[in-house]
Amino acid sequence: MTEPDHRITRDPYRHMLRAPADRRAGSSDQPRRALPRPAGPLDCGRRPSGRDQALAGLDFDAAEVTLLTAARHLFQSFAEPQDVPLSAAMDRATALYGPAGHRCDAASDGPLIVGRLLGALDTIRAARQSVFAFSTADCASCAAIVTEEECRLVRAVAALRRGDTGRALVDVLILCEGHKTEA
Repeated sequence: MTEPDHRITRDPYRHMLRAPADRRAGSSDQPRRALPRPAGPLDCGRRPSGRDQALAGLDFDAAEVTLLTAARHLFQSFAEPQDVPLSAAMDRATALYGPAGHRCDAASDGPLIVGRLLGALDTIRAARQSVFAFSTADCASCAAIVTEEECRLVRAVAALRRGDTGRALVDVLILCEGHKTEA
């Protein structure tokens, strides 16, 4: 009999994504139970620890913070699909950007941005073999903390926005743990 995996339940507001079951050695195909969600606004009082950083201390602009929040909604659907279906996560992430074409600039095309983000996250998930830690967007304290993996993801996108493909490649290779990807 295998021991239960308690990595998610130790801290209900810091979730971890794992590689697909077929990519992990000794993994169990048994679904994990959903964590109960408290009603009302969440604020667990969490503080940065280890390699986590305070969002306020990072040099992310508004577009990067929005991307991080959108990614967190998608992460939550990967970690707890029974509680947060992908369609709901896509809707929440897209709502951050507004409806397609509501402004004249490309940054307002929420469905396109979220679709591309989902594709990138799926590629990273398929390449990784270890846990991808993330902070939930639904808790005020957790939303103010950026994990190392989240920071690398946002910095890779920021580097691409600036045209620095070399820096983006370094962050993506670390996120993918050096494994090749098809994308």
